Amino acid sequence: MNMIADGFLKELNKQKTDIDLTEIDLHETSDVNENNEWMIKFKNDYAYKTNSFSKHILLLNMHKQTAYLIKYKNKTIGYIRLIKRGKVFKAENVLSLDCVYIDKEYRKQGIYKHVIQELNKYFNVYLIHIEKNEALKHYKFFNSLGFYCGFNKNYNEYNGYYLYHKNIKLEGGV
Repeated sequence: MNMIADGFLKELNKQKTDIDLTEIDLHETSDVNENNEWMIKFKNDYAYKTNSFSKHILLLNMHKQTAYLIKYKNKTIGYIRLIKRGKVFKAENVLSLDCVYIDKEYRKQGIYKHVIQELNKYFNVYLIHIEKNEALKHYKFFNSLGFYCGFNKNYNEYNGYYLYHKNIKLEGGV
């Protein structure tokens, strides 16, 4: 292995923190500036082009969303945003996971999966709004959570690609 790759791997391993998932807490936030800050982090870190995002769009949609800060031992390490999608999919109480951001040093430790499983104990998080290539790349992971790939009937780049939970009941299908 060359020195550059070796140094990179050492730095990557140094960043990882073993965590106890039972100490993960979710704290609801409706603060526009806090939501905006996390959405910018998400957009800047995301490998693929995302839909245009602005604070104005966030303000227009605040009434349809519920957002949570992901905390570990009282330190904020991430963010998750859920959007009400029942009308779009003609199903009641359906929430779509539209944004998840976890700080880099806390990734690949099961936090994403843990948070989804915890949220599904209390809500019907039956949709994940995702870029198609990411959905296909991580298919086994999402499938382990009960999600499968599918298109919205009115699919286009704006309204996106959805992963559907096996428990979702839709009128007339998707």
